[in-house]
Amino acid sequence: MRLAMVEAGMGTMERFSRNIAWLAGAEVVGKLLAFLYLAYLARTLGATAFGTYTVVFIFASLAMTVTDFGFGTLITRDVAKEKKLAGEYVANSLLLQLPLFLSVWAFLALSVNLLNYSSQLRHLVILAVMGALFSSLGNTLNALFSAHEEFRYPAVISILVTAIRAALYVGVVSLGYGIDAVILASVVAAFIYFLLSVIFNRQRMGAYRWRLEPARWGYLLREGLSFALLGILVVIYYRSDTIILSRLKGEMVTGWYGAAFRVFEILFLLPSLVSRAIFPIMSRFHVSAKDLNKVLYSKYLEYMFLLGLPMAVGATLLADDIVILLFGEAFLPSAGALALLLWTLMLIFANSPPPRCLTLKIHHGWWWW
Repeated sequence: MRLAMVEAGMGTMERFSRNIAWLAGAEVVGKLLAFLYLAYLARTLGATAFGTYTVVFIFASLAMTVTDFGFGTLITRDVAKEKKLAGEYVANSLLLQLPLFLSVWAFLALSVNLLNYSSQLRHLVILAVMGALFSSLGNTLNALFSAHEEFRYPAVISILVTAIRAALYVGVVSLGYGIDAVILASVVAAFIYFLLSVIFNRQRMGAYRWRLEPARWGYLLREGLSFALLGILVVIYYRSDTIILSRLKGEMVTGWYGAAFRVFEILFLLPSLVSRAIFPIMSRFHVSAKDLNKVLYSKYLEYMFLLGLPMAVGATLLADDIVILLFGEAFLPSAGALALLLWTLMLIFANSPPPRCLTLKIHHGWWWW
């Protein structure tokens, strides 16, 4: 029995390491490309336009969170345990996302009007939210890969789309177009992401029995609601300050703060990577090896804390240099905000394991009981 557990653990660690490598590769390449094109946008368009970009994509991220409605996480969690649910879950999730998108699109269109933003920004938000639909549909399809612990496919898609987005951004700006063309390019990139997700999933789709089950909608909405609310709260928690700042101080100051937050997001990469790779493994162990799950959780928590502290200290000491290198001296006011933001990293690293474990709660009982 013990030998079987050891072998299972070794096989799992090998799979986990492979998944981490694919995720890390995709995220590192993606973040480096994002750094390059965002730095180019900031340097070329200036702080005010960069502030507009920042505000627009906060609203777009909120739209994507609502449209996702946690279906991707739900598919990963449930299909990892029972593979035959895949076709039914994905088909019904995709259908439910359409009315969710229309609802959040109408809500955000009303919100930006009530917040008295400029006409240009209001139109850009409405346009950018279109991209959120394509991204959400692609995320739902790619959750199948996560459920099967096949992270190489979403990694390849992510790299391709990030490269395409970077090329589109640099292309439209170098041709003399402004922020409007940049937002339109982002929608095109999101549509390409959806198309690539369909293409990469095509072979797997044929292996499943796809059917619409209205009886399943209540379960998906009920279970997905907790994930959706968590995602919405995360967006509000991390980005509401930017919306408030944009209304109080204008888009130039928002651009400075947005630059600092982009650097913060890069350093947030590691706990996000580990969390995404470990979640399907913990879902599977919740059914087959709860004792091993306890060990996995303890190590997960320990290593995240040990990584968070030195990263926060080191990055804080280099805040000025990071800002000047990436965005230029015109964005130097961002350095103070960046130094303060980075001190939250230690707590974020230490806090990354518990939320993933809470998603394994079943029948109102905690997973480690």
